[in-house]
Amino acid sequence: MGRSKRRRSTKIFKTKPKVPPSREAGTAQMERKALLAPSGEMKKIDNVVRATPELRTERINEIKKLIEENRYQVKSSAIAKKMVTDFLFELEKE
Repeated sequence: MGRSKRRRSTKIFKTKPKVPPSREAGTAQMERKALLAPSGEMKKIDNVVRATPELRTERINEIKKLIEENRYQVKSSAIAKKMVTDFLFELEKE
């Protein structure tokens, strides 16, 4: 009956635990690499954009003119085929 109740204390670090300088340098390098990784992806994206041919402005202007004159004909079967093809391609990637 006379048991004393002991409280379990949980230590919470309010400051960073001390890390040897050699490990800090390694951690800083890892953080730097993690931050630079997205820029590498941006370079890849930039290369793809630069390799993409420019839009055919003549064709675009022609289509705009047809739309303005209500003469542009949409081929619903071609659109449906493209949608299904794209959908199936996305399924294969998963």
